[in-house]
Amino acid sequence: MKSLVQIRRLMLLVALIGLTACAGFPKSAPSAAPVARSESQTALISGELIYSGDLIDDRSSNTVMLLDLYGFIRRDHTYQPALSSQVLGPLKLNAEATRGAFTLRLPAVPGGEFADLDQNGQTDQGVQVFNLIWWPNETGGPFADGDDQIAGWGQTYASTIADPDTDGEIIGGKIVIWAPDGNQGFPTDFGPDQQLFTADDPIGALPPGYTVVDLDKHPFVYGRSVEEHVLLYEPSEYATKNFRGLSYTQAFDKLVEQVRQSYAFDGMIGKAPQWESLVPPIAARIEQAEQDHDKQAFYLALREFTYAFHDGHVALFGGDLEDDAFDAEFGGGYGFAAQELDDGRFIVSYVLEGSPAEQAGMQIGAEFTRFHGQPVADALAAVRPFSAPFSTAAELRYQRLRYLLRAPVGTSAELSFANPDQAEQTHILEAIAEQDSFDTTSILAGLDSWMLPVESWYIDDQVGNILVGTSADDTALSLQLFERALSTFESEHLPGIVIDLRQDSGGQIMGLAGFFSDQPIVLAQEFQRDSVTGAFEPRGAPAEVLPKGRTFMFDKIVVLVGFGCASACEAEAYALSQLPNVVVVGQYPTAGTYASVIGHEYLLPEKLTLQFSKWRYQLPDGSLFLEGQGVAPTRRVPVTTETVLSKDDPLRKVAIDTILGD
Repeated sequence: MKSLVQIRRLMLLVALIGLTACAGFPKSAPSAAPVARSESQTALISGELIYSGDLIDDRSSNTVMLLDLYGFIRRDHTYQPALSSQVLGPLKLNAEATRGAFTLRLPAVPGGEFADLDQNGQTDQGVQVFNLIWWPNETGGPFADGDDQIAGWGQTYASTIADPDTDGEIIGGKIVIWAPDGNQGFPTDFGPDQQLFTADDPIGALPPGYTVVDLDKHPFVYGRSVEEHVLLYEPSEYATKNFRGLSYTQAFDKLVEQVRQSYAFDGMIGKAPQWESLVPPIAARIEQAEQDHDKQAFYLALREFTYAFHDGHVALFGGDLEDDAFDAEFGGGYGFAAQELDDGRFIVSYVLEGSPAEQAGMQIGAEFTRFHGQPVADALAAVRPFSAPFSTAAELRYQRLRYLLRAPVGTSAELSFANPDQAEQTHILEAIAEQDSFDTTSILAGLDSWMLPVESWYIDDQVGNILVGTSADDTALSLQLFERALSTFESEHLPGIVIDLRQDSGGQIMGLAGFFSDQPIVLAQEFQRDSVTGAFEPRGAPAEVLPKGRTFMFDKIVVLVGFGCASACEAEAYALSQLPNVVVVGQYPTAGTYASVIGHEYLLPEKLTLQFSKWRYQLPDGSLFLEGQGVAPTRRVPVTTETVLSKDDPLRKVAIDTILGD
């Protein structure tokens, strides 16, 4: 999940340190008189951003921002820099090289807050202190404002280096300071407490104008060239881990070492694996694959490793090796699909023309009763879906039925079924190379296709329908399309709208509920493992969905959900469900996969990539937020023969009836 809230957290993880360690701290002061530029002060900042992964490449617009560090000086995680203090510069990315170059021209007089930092016991006007951060355009406006606010100070992809284990204390990098005159002082190094802007800092005189301070040199080095160069740092905890230059065994050993240190659900019964019993046999298989130079065996051993988790975010991406493994194990089908009803029966919902199932006389609506002589329900227990793991037992069972009917081409299976109003019959069917029967029960099957990330249309000229196809596209575009649809439907005075989230498998939280509320909607608190204490500790303030500024009014809003709504999509569904006029409609809950994988992606030999959850989210009572349970429908559509065999979309029909009052 790479959510809007998470992106904010990545760039602006806020500290919770109190003010007790700080002395002589700043007060606002009147604006200083303009200072003329000269060759003796900095006028332009240039530099580079070096990154890994796709977090930055996924943004539609990228800039560099000069960010007021008054929040850090106060250690105030709620501080929001004034819009007038924000200065932007262009950032040109080279995705292939995973780096960017930027320039930022400094204003003659900046608009930040003044901080008196000279520790001389006298009240002075002070200086303004800034760092540079990567700033993507998320909601349409280039600055941090409205629902795209900054709180605290920039800690990731910033010119300063922050320590996540000390609540974001700045420990290195470069900062930009501006002095209104030659009467101000500034720290020349960290004091004995190794914290910046505290009472024990050694202080030196500061010339007027801009100075770039290198915190990595001791004492600090003051740079005042007309053009100064800085780097924006990607902390190691957010970087993709690249083990592709290692051997199979070396890469696996490194992988296990790092995942055990930071896996989001480590130690949680029912979520994390039993490391001591899991690792040795997998390591033995990988060592054998290395000796045999067998890349397919390497892939299969890693896939076996992922099956030990109960977490839908854990995934192995294998390209051609993955395709070959699927084809070898599940490439064939018997030409039919079935679905489990609420009453425990299994009903045939699809029969492929000319398939072994049709040739055996199977009809749509038949009850599928036995597989190899076992009741179908019992046969499911032995099935391990190729697409595992999953976060919920409900989705695991759904997928087990799909994969029960897959096998290598040429495999024979004894199946029993009873056509409507007929006696049970048993046949031996041979799997053929066909995909249609498998696709028809996909969690995305039968839903509307999309070309834009958000599409909208009228249903019978009475109800507005908004399909959110993905939240992993251009966020600014998605929000513009969503708002445009709301504006259009509201202007038509429609009685209600349908928001279809069933195809959105995650990406970034866009905060769609903020279009309908004038108050923040709290989600949950982020927790990360502290590398020093080993305990999972809260990071920053609880994540929340902010109001968008304009509130749209509809009598009824229906949100459609299912297993296809995962990760960031589930936060959208949850936030919408908290609104008083929202009804959540579905046959199944959302996927229950809510965590972040940013910084927990591992590049392995043979062009394989493994990802794991790194950050988890908890409610005040300590329970996990959404993970393992998802968002349940408040109006559940039953899974019956009628709904399974319906030619129409049964969920959308219930949604329309809910809005129109039928």
